[in-house]
Amino acid sequence: MARTPRLLILRAHAQGGGDEGLVVMHETTLTALLGLRGWTVEASDMLDPRLPALVASADLVLIQMLAHPEVEGVVRARRALGLPTVFEIVDNFVAAADWTSEGHPLRSPLVRQSLVFHASLADAVQVYADGLVDLVAGVNCRVLRFDPYTPLPDRLPAKPPGFVFGWGGTATSTDELRAIAPAVVSFCARHPDATFAYMGDEDVFRETFGAIAPTQVQLHPFSAFGDYRDFVGGLHVGLIPRLPTPFNAGRSDWRLATYAANGAVAVVSDAPAHRAHAGRARLFGDAAALEAALDELYDDRPQLARLRDAARAWVVATRGEDAAADQRDAAYRELLADHAAPAAPPPARSGPDPAPGLAAARALGPDDALAAARKL
Repeated sequence: MARTPRLLILRAHAQGGGDEGLVVMHETTLTALLGLRGWTVEASDMLDPRLPALVASADLVLIQMLAHPEVEGVVRARRALGLPTVFEIVDNFVAAADWTSEGHPLRSPLVRQSLVFHASLADAVQVYADGLVDLVAGVNCRVLRFDPYTPLPDRLPAKPPGFVFGWGGTATSTDELRAIAPAVVSFCARHPDATFAYMGDEDVFRETFGAIAPTQVQLHPFSAFGDYRDFVGGLHVGLIPRLPTPFNAGRSDWRLATYAANGAVAVVSDAPAHRAHAGRARLFGDAAALEAALDELYDDRPQLARLRDAARAWVVATRGEDAAADQRDAAYRELLADHAAPAAPPPARSGPDPAPGLAAARALGPDDALAAARKL
């Protein structure tokens, strides 16, 4: 019987809030997908006291865009053992100023330099968009470009009556929402039976779409990934506005695929990741073109149905569980085949996990932190 390959995912210690969707997309789903192909997967972080043993015993290590100085040691130690390491890049971190706040770590040139260095050290770099392939191809000759996995409901969600269109996301998209707000407000004013659904920051909504009549609004707070999927399931049309920025040039078509899986026709900016979908979505260049596309879909419900069905057929054929699992499994096994050294058995965890306690100790003063660490 073939030995079960083991993957270790190294991620940031604390992930939550707006990062919850990234955890689902890049950790939870990868664990499930590889499980279908006979892998065992464990996720940990740089605070895990078992880290040296875990790193030495995993067949493959995937490092999720970490700038920690320990990353270099992980890659070099594994290379000495004949074991491969993959560095994952999920966004264009070089263009961080497009979307990050002033205090965000990615605004530090040292952090960005570390990420480039780690990408160059790894045996391969893993990305999800063609724009990111172009970004990293100059620092690593082996780039694994995966399609984003899209969970597929068994059947299309039942749609509400009328015409419901909307958007959901984080406050980092405020400038893009400002750009389309005049078209959305105007469309709702001319179509009193239309409903605009919004999931996100309420202050951003008030600033951009506050002029829409309250009777035409569904307002939802930013929510967990499962709630977002339910939200999309209630749309006839989903919007994806993207400004022509370097950061957006590295974005994937994941949101468009999520709309397609849940029966919402995507009306999207004419961005690099969207152009291949012109036959199953509507592309727009500016607010006037967006409003014209909404008018056309509102008036032509057969066209709306054709686009919905074409997008659903595409996402089922190319982005479902089997396709995503096969794509990742094949790439990882090819990488393993190039590194013949078998990994050692994984270490067993004895007693309670000390990592949370070590993380809490970091917030203490030096003497108290040392005392807390010694107790652990």
